Amino acid sequence: MSTLEKSSPPLINIEIPFPVPKESIIGIIYGKGSPGHKIYKIKGKIFDLRNAVDIFAPKSTPVLAVDNGKVIKVCKNVTENYPNVFNPANVPEEKEDGNYVAIAHENNLISFYAHLKYKSVCVDKGEKIKKGEKIGEVGNTGLAGVHPKFGKYHLHFYIGKWIGNTFSTFPVKFI
Repeated sequence: MSTLEKSSPPLINIEIPFPVPKESIIGIIYGKGSPGHKIYKIKGKIFDLRNAVDIFAPKSTPVLAVDNGKVIKVCKNVTENYPNVFNPANVPEEKEDGNYVAIAHENNLISFYAHLKYKSVCVDKGEKIKKGEKIGEVGNTGLAGVHPKFGKYHLHFYIGKWIGNTFSTFPVKFI
């Protein structure tokens, strides 16, 4: 059994290692009903991205894969940050998450790491990844603002799974 999944959906309990090994702090925890994270419907599929965390850390802090898997999606070329955008619709959709990595794990789980520093993503689509392997560095690309207490450099992280035509994210417990 994967270290990511301890029970079957829809009641899933995920315990994972912390993806940012150095000095960091969980500044924002998104859950059901959280502002800023919502349910999207795209081409008949539903994306429930309400369960996520923002992990604030110094710029360039390594980001590590939380489990073994295969890279299924990567974005490496976003140079910009859009911190003062009043209407997120003005940000191109493909740049909202900035530079990111998505990794498929056992049991159809997917981990997602966003707002990575420009030129720091060091994996490619199709590459097999080991738990604890560096995949990028903490940054502030895409639609990533500045937190008044924790600053601007952070990792936006979530784990999810396709259940029918819905991609749902799950609360995680870091070990």
